[in-house]
Amino acid sequence: MQNTPRWHIKDWGIWGWIETAFKLVAVAIGVSMFFATQNATTLTIGGHPHLFSLIILALMTVVTVPQILSRFAMREVISLLFAFAYLVGHLSLLIGMLHAPTVISYPLGFGLLVILGDLVKTRFMATSNYSEAGFEAPTLTKIVYVVLGIYAAFVIGLLVG
Repeated sequence: MQNTPRWHIKDWGIWGWIETAFKLVAVAIGVSMFFATQNATTLTIGGHPHLFSLIILALMTVVTVPQILSRFAMREVISLLFAFAYLVGHLSLLIGMLHAPTVISYPLGFGLLVILGDLVKTRFMATSNYSEAGFEAPTLTKIVYVVLGIYAAFVIGLLVG
């Protein structure tokens, strides 16, 4: 029988908290856009001026779901709460973008803060022995760089769309 870890709070260190702060501000921007666009009566998908970025955001929203499952398995309180908040931020921004297809200030701020958070995360990975779901820090750092590229494409799509 496998030992299930107890619920705990990990010491994330300064780089982990800085990453979290950047991304929580991004979450707040996503939630703000959701509430700011609730008077809109239509959702725009076809003909959306930022369809490329919208698709990226939709895919990244889906990607946040397994993170919740992984964090639940780790039984780490802070990372699980953060994963839920991150999902809410993504969903909120996605719905906001569907309601207000020409507004890019919220999505742009969201994307840039996630990128900043991931840049800090690379520093966190370099200074910690963090591992998750069987992946060690060097492998996770490579994954973070891929995610950085995806969010950079999201931002570029907003700017050129």
